[in-house]
Amino acid sequence: MRVFPEISPFAPDPAAAWNEQTAWQAWWVDCPAAGQTPFFTVYRLRVEFDAPVQLRCHVSADERYILFLDNERLGRGSERGEPLHWFYESYDLKLAPGARTLWAVVWSLGRFAPSPQMSIQPGFLFAVEGEYLPLSTGLGNWETASLHGWELLEQPNLVDSYSRGRRFRFSRPFPNAESLDEFDWQPARRVTRARDQIQDWLMFRQRRLQPAALPPMMSAPFPLGALRSVTVPPSAEVQNIPLPADGKNESGENWSAFAAGKTEITLPPHAIRRVIFDLQNYLTAYPELTVSGGQGTLIRLGWAESPRLTPDWENHAKGHRDELAGKFLLTVADEFLLDGKANARHAPLWWQAGRYVELVIAAADKPVTLHKLTLEESRYPLEMTSRFDCDDPRLTSALPLLIRGLQMNAGEIFFDCPYYEESQFIGDTRLQSLCHAVMTHDDRLTRKALRLLDASRQPDGFLQAEYPSRYPAIIAPFSLYWIGMLWDYAHWRVNPNLVRTLLSGMRSTLEAFRRHVSADGLLHAPEGWNFMDWTDSWGNEGGIPPNAITGVSATLHWQLVYALNMAAELEAHLGEKEFAVHYTRWGAELARAGQSAFWDEASGLFSDDLAHTSYSEHPQTFAILSRHLPPEQLTRIASGLRHAKLHRASYFFLHYLLEAYRLLNLDDLIHVQLRRWHTEMVEIGLKTPLEGLEPSRSDCHAWSSHPLYHYFATVLGIRPLEPEFARVEITPHLGDLTRAEGVLIHPQGETRVAFRRETDGWHCEIHLPNRVRGVLRLDGQVIEFENKLSL
Repeated sequence: MRVFPEISPFAPDPAAAWNEQTAWQAWWVDCPAAGQTPFFTVYRLRVEFDAPVQLRCHVSADERYILFLDNERLGRGSERGEPLHWFYESYDLKLAPGARTLWAVVWSLGRFAPSPQMSIQPGFLFAVEGEYLPLSTGLGNWETASLHGWELLEQPNLVDSYSRGRRFRFSRPFPNAESLDEFDWQPARRVTRARDQIQDWLMFRQRRLQPAALPPMMSAPFPLGALRSVTVPPSAEVQNIPLPADGKNESGENWSAFAAGKTEITLPPHAIRRVIFDLQNYLTAYPELTVSGGQGTLIRLGWAESPRLTPDWENHAKGHRDELAGKFLLTVADEFLLDGKANARHAPLWWQAGRYVELVIAAADKPVTLHKLTLEESRYPLEMTSRFDCDDPRLTSALPLLIRGLQMNAGEIFFDCPYYEESQFIGDTRLQSLCHAVMTHDDRLTRKALRLLDASRQPDGFLQAEYPSRYPAIIAPFSLYWIGMLWDYAHWRVNPNLVRTLLSGMRSTLEAFRRHVSADGLLHAPEGWNFMDWTDSWGNEGGIPPNAITGVSATLHWQLVYALNMAAELEAHLGEKEFAVHYTRWGAELARAGQSAFWDEASGLFSDDLAHTSYSEHPQTFAILSRHLPPEQLTRIASGLRHAKLHRASYFFLHYLLEAYRLLNLDDLIHVQLRRWHTEMVEIGLKTPLEGLEPSRSDCHAWSSHPLYHYFATVLGIRPLEPEFARVEITPHLGDLTRAEGVLIHPQGETRVAFRRETDGWHCEIHLPNRVRGVLRLDGQVIEFENKLSL
């Protein structure tokens, strides 16, 4: 059973040498026969007890492990982190008398691992507290062996080591307790002492152990869904073969019953099958296939988000996601080469993602029996606690899509997307954290993200664009989104100590931008990839605003002003008045410079560039959000946003545009934008939101789930008026709705609101948590109240 101790499991030893006092007694160990990464290994400890025993153990690996007691899986790990936040999982084990085997499959992929999987040195750690400390790695009789017959599989034209890493090819089944004696065992080799505090000559290539920050990932069975087709292709190479008409079954076998777990399928020698299952929802899951016989049979288990119109990975045209006939299914696949054993379990070491599952079987010289194919859904245990409803089905129809998109992009870190990079990008993470704030009281994933991203800060003050990551990459605007994420957390959640500890990092980041402000008060484009939005009309493939590669960009400049406003508010809230005054003054100086350089009086808009040749929604948005513009200027920009020919925002940046619309009270435009999720996603069969406008690469991108936040914070208008949600502001933007209601979580309970339009205007019922004060702004009225209001 997983446990979550709050103190270090091992006290420092003041009698030890100075650089060993904080070292644990347990050691990291490795497999001498493993060789160079990538490799797969197994470790075991055979024990025997005369009486029942309870152990508390702490387990980690570099890079990953799956831990077993006999044939019971205890857990997976280690939770994804980075060198100075290297996580371990803690377990309380109750062992019955008799002989037992603790064992773990441990793998290290090195440069072939997904980008977010960091590594110091391959190894395994099993540390036991108390009287059973001698059972720890480096002290007990731990053995290790290489897992031969497991290797990495190339994914042509799709997934390289920068993104999700490579999938697996297995020519031997997944081991069980009974098969462990097949391996060539040798003693595990000591590598280095484990530490949760580093007191040593060098900090380089050290792992600072931290208790797991998150609960175990959700684990639940998921059905195989609907059988879409069964065909008999000429070979196992099927990627260039169009999919048949829906429901076609060329085999005569009952694959629908197989999918439901009601029958087995036996194929004769040299049979070939291609079977397509539609999960009818997006899924991240561990598949497991149980087979017997069929030595030499090749089974390829592939996953796809959607079928494509052409057999080309670079062509993202997919059409309606429910339709298969005549399209091509390009998959990310694991391969199993059967060894003929009975009831052999085959399962990849990492989860797969998508909606469609393709099973390709090419039998060899002997019959093969497929007993069952099961799916174990795996994700962060994120569920929707709040509730929203209204009388516009174009809004409510998108709710399942928005929620599923957030669930599929929450794991041991936030993901930008589960099918491709699987990385925690700051820009994506801010929007996901905001959505989590309206979904659940659980803020652990957000806290972890804030800390890890803070740990990515480079010597010049910029954060890495994605972290954890083995590849340093800088998107300077994303560093400012981290400041926004900290502001959001301070207002929606209650943890001032965490916010305070991160203020020094915020200051360092702002100083990094100061070094790029010239004497004229304008921000010049920092180095790196200054991504802002997938706005194709900007004319570059990098999503970079005009003049943001080299030069002066209005969008980047006004984003800095926006961030300085949030920084000043954070400093003031935590009592740092001098810093608050400093950032307020600096922001005002930059705002004056931005007004002078970018304002175009003729158009009533801010230009993208100093030459006033280009205009986008983006600089208008950040200038509005900076709160440095006078009312008459806001009125002119509102008109321009409505009527002018501008470079328009894509789904990601629409969050910020909706925030600007809210400040401008452009309710009709708010609803026009929010309804796009129905017409552009729900109506084409998507189960999760797109990355960008069609044709979209990714069918599951959580940054496009932000309308869920706006349903509560903009449509219903429920927001924190003060940090820690101490007071509640309710300023609804209801547009042409006649009814809207919801229940939103609050740190002290929940906020309930209900609005209905009658012939005499809007009526409402509002309930706040006990002793919480609120302000309602509706139909020109401003009403302060406590706990309850009825109009």
